Amino acid sequence: MEITYKIAHSADGHLRASQYASMNRGEDFTVAFIRMLDGCKEQGVDFLFYPGDILDTSRPSSGTMQDLKKIHKHACDIKLKIYLISGNHDRTNPHWATTFDATFDKNMGEVVRDTHTEAGYGFNVMDGKIFQVGHPNMPKIQCLGLPYMPDHKLLERLHETDTTGCQIVMWHGMLQEFVPFGDDKISVKDFMGTCPDLRMLLVGDIHVRKYDTYDTPSGSMIAGYPGSTELCSSSEDPNKSFEVFTVRVDDENNSFVIEEQQQIPIKTRPIYKAKLERIDQADDFVAALQGHSGDAPIVFVDYDPSLVDIRGRIRNVLPDDAILNARRISQKIEFMGALELGDDYELVDFLPHVIDEVAPEFDLAKSLLDESANVSATLDDYITRRMEEIKNETA
Repeated sequence: MEITYKIAHSADGHLRASQYASMNRGEDFTVAFIRMLDGCKEQGVDFLFYPGDILDTSRPSSGTMQDLKKIHKHACDIKLKIYLISGNHDRTNPHWATTFDATFDKNMGEVVRDTHTEAGYGFNVMDGKIFQVGHPNMPKIQCLGLPYMPDHKLLERLHETDTTGCQIVMWHGMLQEFVPFGDDKISVKDFMGTCPDLRMLLVGDIHVRKYDTYDTPSGSMIAGYPGSTELCSSSEDPNKSFEVFTVRVDDENNSFVIEEQQQIPIKTRPIYKAKLERIDQADDFVAALQGHSGDAPIVFVDYDPSLVDIRGRIRNVLPDDAILNARRISQKIEFMGALELGDDYELVDFLPHVIDEVAPEFDLAKSLLDESANVSATLDDYITRRMEEIKNETA
């Protein structure tokens, strides 16, 4: 019997309470995840594979846990089954899935064969499990879920596990073929050599969308990463997406063919980036922001300290719910060159290039760099003085 399934691949949602000192950013990560789920519904996805890091930390806030429950409920409402594993960020103990209604194997980490094909809608944690996905009375796909673990442990697990028949493997970690510094990392070949029937290696971790195909003795295999669903750092590609694969499965000849691969965009905030070293650059950038319409953006700016009140100028033209992340351009490179020439500098000499000399924090930092400083007393005095100054400013 033959059937066609649509399989989605997403990872690295990194749900969190805040980012860039803004609580609005926490909500952005949840909204992006739900938009990804809605995209799955629009695409007619049968199953979503999610290889790790749904959380940004193993100690999530109560608000983030509520966001998880909201996402789980939404997946149940749209009748979507999510098969996931733990990454290096979200390995909570006890597992976060035990706190609400999600299918969860308490023997997490032990590989067991599970022929149960009708897992519940929403989250289904598959750490260390061999499991099957498919519709009732239709051909099934056998899968293996491998959570994040040290590379040597993963190699041991792969060699100890009978992976016969496993056509999809989920894992969280770095593959040497996909990272520039990965010569000592796990290889796609390690999976190909231990999983003879492998057709899809669905991975999470690197926040970059990358896929590649490989020839195996039994046919073609695809491996790759979908990237993150929201911007976790300013260096990431701001264009977020998830992947949808159309696969044809035939249980009579044990065939598994990928017929189509689609990149589905996820709508997120618009991003502005600039390096401002001159006043004319600052004027042009402020004018561009002033002309922005639509969703409130995230603005990343590196600026020369000589530009007067550039943060205030930018903030004044942004909507209240916009995110501004502004950093001074450091002149530390000049210092490093001087050091190489033999000039004798102390750490305190770097301060004016990191903190404005007129800023209240400058005197504090300078005092704390004194080896004889009483740190506790210095901090107490600073806090007391600043609270009094702020009180007078707002009076």
